[in-house]
Amino acid sequence: MSLLIQELKFDFKTRSVLRDIEFGLKPGEILTILGPNGVGKTTLLRCINRILQPKKGVIMVGDEDIISLNRNEVAKRMGYVPQRCETGRITAYDTILLGRKPYIKFNATNDDFERVNDIIKRLDLSDLSMRFIDEISGGELQRVSIARALVQDPNILLFDEPTSSLDLKHQLFILRTIKNIVNTQQISSILTMHDLNLALKFANRYLLLKDGCVFAYGGDEIITPENIEAVYGVPVMIEKVNGQHFVVPLD
Repeated sequence: MSLLIQELKFDFKTRSVLRDIEFGLKPGEILTILGPNGVGKTTLLRCINRILQPKKGVIMVGDEDIISLNRNEVAKRMGYVPQRCETGRITAYDTILLGRKPYIKFNATNDDFERVNDIIKRLDLSDLSMRFIDEISGGELQRVSIARALVQDPNILLFDEPTSSLDLKHQLFILRTIKNIVNTQQISSILTMHDLNLALKFANRYLLLKDGCVFAYGGDEIITPENIEAVYGVPVMIEKVNGQHFVVPLD
């Protein structure tokens, strides 16, 4: 299902954070939002997911405007994984099962449990499933939170720094899993990331934010030394190794 953002604007008290944000996303596409700290990447995700209420703008998923839907209906269409996940005296299994909440009317069904079990296997979380989430590492908790978003069966997956607490092996594992799910289920995903090279490896669309506005949006063609330096203030060169582009900072 496609996503279309038009004229999105968000203010925090008297300060303008996002202005005239516009872009679109098709099924099977992974978009990475890039930009320096404090530019509004997380705020943009929270506006798309209706955690924050934009001052103006349109957020269309298919032919539905998300602004007009209640929280439960939004949760059926969008899965969201924040940077920091809350902990508590609850097992990883039950945490993941909470992702089915928008679909549960009275009690969880066999279909709900089967969906949870499938995602646990897919993300290699079987050894963690019965452990309490306040006793696991930050990286393990991140993987549990991603699993909870996946069991929502959303049309759009939103991830705020999904690799921030993970080691290199699990960074690659999670991003490959996201890419596989996006491709096989023909949904869309938006990620915020600081690692430009991981973004280049796994995403096929990019949105460069600068001063709360879209500086550039598109495919590989917008990842240029000129654009990177304009957004980050750092001169770089872009090298190609084994068919993949890498951003290399220059002294």
